[in-house]
Amino acid sequence: MKKYLLKSKGEHPDVEFDLDDLIGIPCPLYMEIDQLTLLPNYRDFHPCEQPMEEDYGVLYAKPENKGCDFFRIKGTELVVIPGDDIHCTLLTESDIRSGKDLIEKAKG
Repeated sequence: MKKYLLKSKGEHPDVEFDLDDLIGIPCPLYMEIDQLTLLPNYRDFHPCEQPMEEDYGVLYAKPENKGCDFFRIKGTELVVIPGDDIHCTLLTESDIRSGKDLIEKAKG
């Protein structure tokens, strides 16, 4: 299985993971793609350099991931948004589950 690496910008350890480490977080809000593109943040980690390619389809083929836009990396509090690439966000799992003010919270 393909491994992904989020390289730290200093304060945090690098995070290596694969698809099995991504835990879907249900969000009560439906978000359009233009809204999701406002949420990535690279304050603590460099962008993930490995494109998802066919793994994107594999991730969403799992029934438990249908409708999830956000995923927590197992063993961390780090929340990511999969797409062509994997993008970090400053949102927490509780932010996403509540669905309140996601765009404002992501802006900091």
